Amino acid sequence: MADEQLTDKIEAWLKGNLPTAEAAAFQAEVAADPALAEQVDLHRLTLRAMERLSEQHLQQNVLTWLEGVDMDAAEEEPGKNPRPHKITSPYRNRFRTAAALLLLTGAFVFYLIWKSGAEKQKIAALEAEIRQRDSLLFELKQNPSADPAKMDSLSLENAQLRQQLQEAGKNTGKPPGPIAYYTKPKDLGGMARMGEEPQVEQLLKEGDAFFQKYDMMKQAEEKARAVLKIDSTNRDALRLLAHALINQQRFLEAETEFEKVQHAYAQSSAGAKEAEWNRLLCYRALSADAGQRTLYNAALRAILNDPDHPYYIQAKRMKTSDGKIEQ
Repeated sequence: MADEQLTDKIEAWLKGNLPTAEAAAFQAEVAADPALAEQVDLHRLTLRAMERLSEQHLQQNVLTWLEGVDMDAAEEEPGKNPRPHKITSPYRNRFRTAAALLLLTGAFVFYLIWKSGAEKQKIAALEAEIRQRDSLLFELKQNPSADPAKMDSLSLENAQLRQQLQEAGKNTGKPPGPIAYYTKPKDLGGMARMGEEPQVEQLLKEGDAFFQKYDMMKQAEEKARAVLKIDSTNRDALRLLAHALINQQRFLEAETEFEKVQHAYAQSSAGAKEAEWNRLLCYRALSADAGQRTLYNAALRAILNDPDHPYYIQAKRMKTSDGKIEQ
């Protein structure tokens, strides 16, 4: 369909001038084609802007002036015929074109603002749903008699919601970043280790390369799990998996993996301290749940009681921003 024909059809559909059967068919096309839906939205906003101009009599004034009428003179001497401007046809056409472009630009900017707001609302709604399911999962994990099928169902729903959240973040051009106070590691197994199997070494390198890209955390997770199938105690794979999960905002799963990392390192080592800090961040992200909030407060107190802890300063800042720690 030619652009002009499509424009006429969109306008006719928006104004309700299409026959019933044709309107229904076009509505189905709009629902199935995101690009066409965007054109329709832009057309709708343009029509609204035109109506607004008409309501304020601006459109008529502008067109009258472009036709060569001095509106100032008309207002000063309402009983007399207004003096015509001596605007030649080429200039008149240029003014018309400029006015139309200005109108379209304003409508497009308004559309972008509206779309950005809609995407932000969608992200907020998805995050709220994810937090709710995380809270339910946490409660089920504390109950030994919990139904495994229900836990699997909630986990699957959350995975789907997080995928939608990631897609929504891409649409805004600003993907939802990791939680506050999180520091993304520069190396999660990308270096060769003495005596390491070539397959494990290659998987870790590939996983680390994926991890350095925001939108490839799922692939990094898969590489880490592949290594753990070969060597279930590989500390680099455990770290890679935990960090890939926290970047996907799968905080319950990430906390479990960071706990494994913490135990895999000596309690006094930097690796254990990093894992302890990231477990705290998982608790904090889930602190809408009372149980997780208790764990968060306890973990924060433990770090604040150790001035030599590498994350002591960040913990102080966190306490300041979050307020008083609950006892």
